[in-house]
Amino acid sequence: MASFFGKFKTIKDLFLEKLDSLLERTAAIEKATNATLESTTANLDAGTYLVESLSRQALSQEMFFKKVGSLQQRQLDILEDNKDDLQVELKYLAAGQDRLLQAVVALPPSDIAAVVRRSSSPSPELALMSYLYSFLPNRAALDATARTGEATTSMLEAGFTVYAFEPHPALFEQLTQHLQGNPHCHLFNFALAPAGCEHESTQTLSSLHAARTVPADIGLVRLGSSSVQVIEGAGEYAYPVIVSDWAIAEEGRLAGQVERLRRRGYYWHIVLDTTGTQTSFYCNHVRAAEAARGHLFFFQSYALFSEAHAWCRAVLPATYFC
Repeated sequence: MASFFGKFKTIKDLFLEKLDSLLERTAAIEKATNATLESTTANLDAGTYLVESLSRQALSQEMFFKKVGSLQQRQLDILEDNKDDLQVELKYLAAGQDRLLQAVVALPPSDIAAVVRRSSSPSPELALMSYLYSFLPNRAALDATARTGEATTSMLEAGFTVYAFEPHPALFEQLTQHLQGNPHCHLFNFALAPAGCEHESTQTLSSLHAARTVPADIGLVRLGSSSVQVIEGAGEYAYPVIVSDWAIAEEGRLAGQVERLRRRGYYWHIVLDTTGTQTSFYCNHVRAAEAARGHLFFFQSYALFSEAHAWCRAVLPATYFC
């Protein structure tokens, strides 16, 4: 009997042990199931949010494209409504461009100036003499004070045939070495004299013309530092342009030159006055700027004066007296 109860107790213990093990495994399965359910629920929530978000985004894009399409259609409608007005405006603009082009083409060349300055450019008075070559009736020029030949060379380069005078032996030798052999240059080793002042080393312009040493049809005379009285030695001969020098230190020389040449029919003149390194110009005035020196251009013809004035306006600043 004792043996029977011992076996029963052993079987009971084993059964209880198996039951505990089964309960533990059931608890673990239940825990895993709960975790799985929680994870699945979270994923479903996230999926639901994503679907809702994508739906809202798709709706927003659809509304955006509808709005853009509406604006484009509105612009097309506006263009269509204003088509006639736009065509009128375009025709008006095209006509204006045609009128502007015709006006530009019709501008005289003197209204469009291109001034080119180089380090080797000549002084303004030499540049103006070269410019006037194209407008003079005669291509012969006379240089009454040739010195070493700077002005003479400039006139030769412009196209003049030059008759150059230099009384000083040393300067004349340099002039000869520099220009000898040029067929358009004629050199004379004596000075030009006013009327009634001739002697062995000088001659008047009238006597040179009479002897045909110098042609009568001289287009330009450059006096340089020679007195304007040399022109009085020309008698009845006249020259389209006369160029002379002046300095403010020589009291009244500018006004005196203007007065003398006006009596000979030179009613227009241009003054190139230089103060320091700045050269400017003014016209038909007998005053001079303080501390200035310069050059006087005299004209018998208003047409030549006008050409010279146009050049000065394009190249030089103007002097104003006030």
